Amino acid sequence: MGKHALESPPSPARRKPITSNSYALENQDARPGVLWGDQEPFLGPAYTLPDRYLVSGLEERLAAVDKHSGEATAIVATMFDHNSSLAYGPYVVESKHLQKEDDFLNEYAPNEWTFRSNYKRSGSNDYHANDVVRYQYRTIAQKTNTHGVLPSVIKNSFVVNNETLTKTLTIENKTPEMLQTFLQETPNGKRTQRVLDDFGMEALWVDRQGDSEFPFADFIVAVRPKQQSYSQTGFY
Repeated sequence: MGKHALESPPSPARRKPITSNSYALENQDARPGVLWGDQEPFLGPAYTLPDRYLVSGLEERLAAVDKHSGEATAIVATMFDHNSSLAYGPYVVESKHLQKEDDFLNEYAPNEWTFRSNYKRSGSNDYHANDVVRYQYRTIAQKTNTHGVLPSVIKNSFVVNNETLTKTLTIENKTPEMLQTFLQETPNGKRTQRVLDDFGMEALWVDRQGDSEFPFADFIVAVRPKQQSYSQTGFY
């Protein structure tokens, strides 16, 4: 798949499907006015989005979130089997509840997180998906020595939730309306927003990918840390 460019997106009736799991944003024009269609004289100096971010104080932040979550944090730590020794790759981890049918399979590459399959069939309110994400992130960070590294992209892969698909079907990609609708009005987007809040990140835009005739779609969310104490990393 090519790089995300701020060009006019495909029409809602026929969106191009995802063909690659790599979204290189190094040439992304990150000036806010570009998204709103401002003319070049009003945009200011050009700059690009980093591929990933190295954030100071992330462990302390997550520890504080864990403490606030209380019982949910303990449930995820003690009532799940977390397996990161999978054939999918070094950044993939699957978390299965020991007593329920809840199952979370996600990937935490340094530059891009992919929420592959997240099913809380029990409907339990004792914990939430973002509680699992925090634990999974730490598991992979410990395994791959990527503590403090946050991505520039979060991909919600193969979304089949009807409410999410319906509410975003006719909205133009990478617009404020798509960003607000996905994050505030859809189940998948609300979960993504909770993750962003936990990690101190914010979303820049949302790109729905996939043919509207299919009962699924991918949602690509460009993200960055809210705080300013980060630097672009160059490893890997």
